[in-house]
Amino acid sequence: METIIFFVLMVICNNVAAQDYLNKWSFDPNSPIGPQHWAKTYPKCGGSSQAPIDIKTADVVYNPKLKDIRGASFLKKANQFNYTISNYGAAFYVTLTGQDTSKIPIYIVHGDSAYRFSSLHFHWGSDSKKGSEHTIDGKEYPLELHLVLLNVDESATTDRMLIWAQLFEVKDTRNAKLDSIVNNLLKAKKVGQTDNIPAFLLEDLLIDQAAEKYYMYYGSFTTPPCSEIVKYLVSSKISHVNEVQLEEFRKLLASADEKTSMSDNYRPPQPINGRTVQSNFDLNESSSGSVSSIASFFNMVMALAVGFSFMMKM
Repeated sequence: METIIFFVLMVICNNVAAQDYLNKWSFDPNSPIGPQHWAKTYPKCGGSSQAPIDIKTADVVYNPKLKDIRGASFLKKANQFNYTISNYGAAFYVTLTGQDTSKIPIYIVHGDSAYRFSSLHFHWGSDSKKGSEHTIDGKEYPLELHLVLLNVDESATTDRMLIWAQLFEVKDTRNAKLDSIVNNLLKAKKVGQTDNIPAFLLEDLLIDQAAEKYYMYYGSFTTPPCSEIVKYLVSSKISHVNEVQLEEFRKLLASADEKTSMSDNYRPPQPINGRTVQSNFDLNESSSGSVSSIASFFNMVMALAVGFSFMMKM
C-alpha cells in the first residue's frame, strides 16, 4: 500500500514541478530561474547529495562486492504491455498504460533490493556537443536515457528510487533499437499531448551487456524538487544514436506557445561533496588489459619484422 502511496506522491510532485516549468524553474543557465537558482524556490536542490555528477574515473572506487544487475532479463516482459508517451514540457515520459505500479512484473534486482519499472525519459542537447546530464571525465554526450524504477521495500530511504542511466554517442549508423521511441516522439510533440505507443522491449534501449559494468552513487532527482532518494547506476558502456534520430528529439516543444524547444533539458553536474562513486569492475585492470594488448600486438609486429628480415638474408 505504501508503494502505491509513494508512487502517487511522486507523480504529484513531478506534475507540480512540470506545471512550474518555465514559470518557477528552467534548464536555461542564463535564466533567473535556471539551475543555479533552483534552491531559492526548491530548498532540496541545494542539498549535499545532488545529481547529476561528473564521474571522474581516477576517483572511482572498485567494489568487488557490487554484483551485476540481476533480473535485467525481466525487461523482456515489457513487450506484454502497452505504453503511453506524455509531454510534460521539461521532458517526455513513457509509462505503462493503465497499470497498477505495485503489481508490475518488470523489475531488476541490485544488491539486496528489488526495483519495479516506473517510467523512462531522455535528456538531450540542441546540438551534439551537449545534452547528457552525467559526464565522464568531463566528457558530455548528446543523449542520456533514464530508466526509473521504484524500490519495493517501503522502508528504503536513500535508494527509494533507482535510475539506470545509459549514455549515447553520435555515430553514422542508425540505432534501430531506438526506433520504438523515435518513431513515436511526435505523438507527444506539444505540451500536454499524450498518446499510446506500441509495445516494445525495454532492454532494447540499453546497450548489450549494460548490466555488467556500471558506476554507482547516491543522489537526487535532477529536476525540482531534487529529493535525495535516488541510487544511480550509470552504464560504463556507451550506446549510439545518429543525427537523424537526434533531430526527432529536437522537434519536441516545451512551452504552450510552441516557441520553446524541449532540447537542452539537462541539469549540469553538481558538486560531489565527498561522496564515493563505486564501480563493479576494476578500471585499472581494464586499462592494464588494454596496455597489455597493445604491447602484445607491438611485440608480434616486431617478431614478424625480425623474421621477415632474417628470411631476406637467406
